[in-house]
Formats: sequence, structure tokens, C-alpha cells
Amino acid sequence: RADVVCATCVASGGEILDRFAFGRVLVDEAAQVREALALIPLARGATQLVLVGDQCQLPPTGDRRSLFSALADAGLPPRLLDTQYRMPPAVAHFVADAVYAGRLRTATPRRAPPLAFPRLLEALANADGDELFHELDEPPPPVVFHHVD
Repeated sequence: RADVVCATCVASGGEILDRFAFGRVLVDEAAQVREALALIPLARGATQLVLVGDQCQLPPTGDRRSLFSALADAGLPPRLLDTQYRMPPAVAHFVADAVYAGRLRTATPRRAPPLAFPRLLEALANADGDELFHELDEPPPPVVFHHVD
């Protein structure tokens, strides 16, 4: 007996899972999954659905739309998770302004993302990244935009 089953949307319709019903379904990267494919896990008796994704990023391949985008287009507003943890602040600032109208925030440097792996975060927090730039007064910017004619 498993409390959680992880599978792709297509694999969730596979014969190996025929004896299971899934009351709750979470689809990660849902804005990249074609609408029809996202329906496959729902056919197993789902009564609750959570779609996690970002329609401002990569769309599904081909000319299809995602269930995530279809529901947003139908008036079900997506909830913006407004704090990012992975991009360097300078890159995140550009992305926040260019894509999210300034609504995307960057977590403080020592703040861990929710539900992260504690040992990994502890190892990263104890690492001295400044040693990489010991000869420079400050680290170089992570990205530089230069206009070229």
C-alpha cells in the first residue's frame, strides 16, 4: 500500500495502476502538459485536483494548450506563488519586471524554500561561495544585457 504514487500523466493511465483509484491528483509543471494528457490521471476517480505550473513559461509542445491555461482562460484565476528561491537576485529582478509585472520576489539569501531537504540546505549554508571570487571586490553580475545594433 502506498500513500503517494508518482507518475507521469500518461503513465498514470497504465495497466500497472488499473487496480488503484486516486482521490487526489497533483500535476506538476501543469502549464507544460497538454490538456488531454492532464485528464488521464483524473479518470481514476479524482475528486480533488491541484495544478502546479506557470503559464508564463514554456507551453506544451505542439499547437495544444494545457488544462492549466484552459482553466485560467475560463475564468479560474491561478494563484501566483510570488517567492522564488533559485535565481540570482539580478536575474530574478529582470524576470520579475519583464514577465510578472514586478510581482515576483526573491527569498532572502539564507531563507530555505519550504519542504526542502535540511541536510542539503545546511551544507549549502555552510559553504563559502565567496572563495570563488577571492580576488574580486565583488562577484560579477550573474547576467549582463548589452544592446547590439
